[in-house]
Amino acid sequence: MNLIIDVGNSWVKMAVYNGSQILHHKSMQQEDLKPEVQKVIRAYPKISHSILAAVTPVANEIIDILKKNSEAHILHSASRFPFKNKYGTPDTLGLDRIALVAAATEAYPNTNVLIIDAGSCITYDFLNFPGNSHAL
Repeated sequence: MNLIIDVGNSWVKMAVYNGSQILHHKSMQQEDLKPEVQKVIRAYPKISHSILAAVTPVANEIIDILKKNSEAHILHSASRFPFKNKYGTPDTLGLDRIALVAAATEAYPNTNVLIIDAGSCITYDFLNFPGNSHAL
């Protein structure tokens, strides 16, 4: 079972997956994240892995909870991805955008994909499939 947390500029989205099945999902303000993470971990004790993608700072206390209760990965620009990031300044590219491109790589293999995200701002990313490699 996996716990996925996306901390955006305006909202935090959280979901629990068992394989490809969504067991739980919720959107909240960041100040509600700690009690919600604690509640989800109690409700789904079989969570073995977690991933956190954040475009704003997250309290170390929340990261510690994830690490204590699962094999946690805190997404960062140097994480391994299933595509080659050709963005001019990859360290400045939002982790939410990188995570969406990684999901598009999985959902639409061997395909060119335009990803449009309408969050606090509208972003466009293009996943280019040139032969055997993906590029952002």
